[in-house]
Amino acid sequence: MLFNFRQHSQGLTSDTWNLKFPLFEKILIQVPSDREEEQRISSLFKQIDKSIKLSKIQIKKLTSIKQFLLQNMFI
Repeated sequence: MLFNFRQHSQGLTSDTWNLKFPLFEKILIQVPSDREEEQRISSLFKQIDKSIKLSKIQIKKLTSIKQFLLQNMFI
């Protein structure tokens, strides 16, 4: 999709590229035709989101433990 965007965009450099609707509407994209496949993809993203959330919670807890240990190191 990025290739198509770059190919149809107007502008001199990447920070000034502009994709106008008449060219945008001509870009073809692939959409899964199988509902089951869409659900599997959705499920995968939900699992990834859950994993990221749990990792963030774990990082928070470990950061808190680290802070406590550093504060009590020389008591």
